[in-house]
Amino acid sequence: MSAADLNRIFELAASARYFDRDVDYKKGRQANTGRKTLLYEDSTRHQQTEYNYSTHSEIQQLTKSFQSIALTMEFARHLQYFRRYQPLAPRKISSAWRKWPKRTTSKNSKPSRRSSRTSAEDKTILNVARVRAQRLLALGCEGLVE
Repeated sequence: MSAADLNRIFELAASARYFDRDVDYKKGRQANTGRKTLLYEDSTRHQQTEYNYSTHSEIQQLTKSFQSIALTMEFARHLQYFRRYQPLAPRKISSAWRKWPKRTTSKNSKPSRRSSRTSAEDKTILNVARVRAQRLLALGCEGLVE
């Protein structure tokens, strides 16, 4: 994760007063999007908040950032699994990779370039799949996950 992203997360946590208040939206009925917990702990504080949905912009931005990170990590895990057990995996992954900007707004939350480079150089992967991985590398994708 880049230093700028880390700094942004800590700035948002500070502007959210380190989660010392209830941020859950309670003014009306809201769809259940799953309970989320944000926790901040350092040498002087240990605070957390739980919410389903929040109207606070800093909480929304943190939620979006953490969900983007989780999605990236899951994508990398799937890529490793497919590379190991399915020789045509990069073919399936490449279509998802092209759609990536539609699923996340963070430019740093793309799957790793290292994963594509490994697929492009791996002789155990079928040639068709290696060519697709080389095309992905040509797109110049940089990653958060290594």
